[in-house]
Amino acid sequence: METSTFIDRIVEILKFQNSQQKAGENMYTFTEEQFESINTATDINTASSYLLAYGIPQYLINLALDENETLDS
Repeated sequence: METSTFIDRIVEILKFQNSQQKAGENMYTFTEEQFESINTATDINTASSYLLAYGIPQYLINLALDENETLDS
């Protein structure tokens, strides 16, 4: 998987997760600087490290890495 594909998938997953949050639950958001760091990562491991540092759970990163998984499942 290319890094850009991974980043596109994680953005899609986070949008979906945020749309499912209930009132009072934390949303997954990034500052412009954080998103720039993620978006300019040269490999998936670096992008994943940034995501973890910015509070994205490992299971969402794993979901993005698994090209066979969809948001429906």
